[in-house]
Amino acid sequence: HAWWVCYAPAEKPTIAIAVMIENAGHGSENAVPVAKAILEAAFPAPKPTPKKAP
Repeated sequence: HAWWVCYAPAEKPTIAIAVMIENAGHGSENAVPVAKAILEAAFPAPKPTPKKAP
């Protein structure tokens, strides 16, 4: 089985994730990508602000 447990953000966590995939390889190969997708949905990257023209 592949499993991975994490929380975020490191300071004052607001989310905890446990991913368990039966009959899979290792956690880093199968469960981590699932946790990454959840974290990216929970904490979207800030959109870059357009630069002002000179």
